[in-house]
Amino acid sequence: MVVIGCTGVLNGSDGSSRPSPGTAGGGSQSPGAISGKVSAGAASLKRLRVEEYTNCIHDLLGDGVRVPKELQPDLARGGFSTISAAVDPYSSDGIEKFEAAASDIAGQIFQNPASAAALVGCVPTKASDTCVASFIQNFGKRAWRRPLDASEVQRWVSVVASVSESFGGDVQKGLELALAGGVDHARIPLHAASATLAT
Repeated sequence: MVVIGCTGVLNGSDGSSRPSPGTAGGGSQSPGAISGKVSAGAASLKRLRVEEYTNCIHDLLGDGVRVPKELQPDLARGGFSTISAAVDPYSSDGIEKFEAAASDIAGQIFQNPASAAALVGCVPTKASDTCVASFIQNFGKRAWRRPLDASEVQRWVSVVASVSESFGGDVQKGLELALAGGVDHARIPLHAASATLAT
């Protein structure tokens, strides 16, 4: 009987430094793996396009609200404004225009006492009235797309109180500024930061 066989070693188990299959220089890199440093692209926060912002304002405050036309125009990448909205940040001038639009929109609401009362839910005489905090909590949840925590609600109540005092106790002026702040934040699709006056 003739026996035919072979001998060999696996992974250099004979003490040699033979490289493993699919590697270069004896490394442990698997076939097809990418070598070298990999850098992730910069993260960005999606912008609302002008049409989306307009729809958002009408959802929040009704179709009768006029959205100012002087907004940062939509840019395009590869012919698509949606791509630009996903990667291009607001310019400083664009942010100022949205802030001005928010003030204008809030002013439209509070120029009409009936509209203001319907939105706020009452006609408060002081910032400490219960309905002021309720308005901030309810509208804030819709504008920020998340519930405001107790400290955020109190911060905005304090803003209402401070502005009201500056205008001789006019609570409506304080509420108008709070509404402008909420409208300005509504331009950001997903806002996870604390409620502040400007972004």
